[in-house]
Amino acid sequence: MTRSAVALALLLAAPTARAQAEASAGALFDRGLAEMKAKNHEKGCPALAESHRLDPRLGTLFTLAECEAQWGKLASAVAHYRDFIAAVQRLDGAPRKAQNKRLEVALAEALRLAPEVPNLTVVLPEGTPAEASVELDGLALGRAALEAPIPVNPGKHAVTLRLADGSKSEVTLEIAKGEKKEAKLALPAPAAKTPAPPKPPAPRADAPSPAPAPPPREAPSSTRTWGWLALGVGAAGVVAGTTFGALAWGRKSTIEDNCSGADCNETGLSAADRGQTWALLSTVSFAVGVAGAGTGVVLLSTGAPSSQAAAVPRGLAVRGRF
Repeated sequence: MTRSAVALALLLAAPTARAQAEASAGALFDRGLAEMKAKNHEKGCPALAESHRLDPRLGTLFTLAECEAQWGKLASAVAHYRDFIAAVQRLDGAPRKAQNKRLEVALAEALRLAPEVPNLTVVLPEGTPAEASVELDGLALGRAALEAPIPVNPGKHAVTLRLADGSKSEVTLEIAKGEKKEAKLALPAPAAKTPAPPKPPAPRADAPSPAPAPPPREAPSSTRTWGWLALGVGAAGVVAGTTFGALAWGRKSTIEDNCSGADCNETGLSAADRGQTWALLSTVSFAVGVAGAGTGVVLLSTGAPSSQAAAVPRGLAVRGRF
């Protein structure tokens, strides 16, 4: 897709998204206004607020202030009346004239409700670290906001002081119309730390040295496994030695037929070479078989539990102790 095509697609998509936001805002406004008229302010006012967020309009802002005033959210109502007044005062001509009636109501209501708005002053304890944070009903407050009373809605409020280590202290209070209160916070207790494990007591100078720990022994099950493997190798060695020996013995007649003393024809020489090779392999295989069998017997004897050791023949048990 070319750059011009992308730009065109974005231009076409923007009005669609805007239309969707306006449609959602209109539906929320109608629902909020209906709830407000039915005195269901806890549902109507949030719907109006969301409508204004999606599609800011002066009519929605004014209606939201009216809803909050009826609901008793005085600080929020006064703030939104003042936002409406400031926005209308920036208009000129016909748009300004169209808002005159609402402007008169907003001015009168803001003046009437302002003295009834409660004020809350947050008092930090001495020694509060600079990195500490303060929250009012879950919303963070800047340090500048703590230098003057904060307008709040009547009702219950929670003020929280949080330190960098995660510890916190909280004050919950109730405030009525026109009331002025202080929320005095205290420094929270430091966050609990996991205690370090106690150090073992130092050995006394006259105490005997502890006996050295015995070397780790291989588990019996592992020892017995290696014993069976060694026996298997021994058995294979014996079988191979017997086989190679038989092959070497089989070349004896060929050597006798084709050799006269030290003189042999080609067939005799070949048979002699092969016979020597198989004889050597037979000897080596028998040696491996004997060694594997002996090792297997030792490992099985030493790795057997007490109940199994009793079943081992006496000769094997004696050999396993060495």
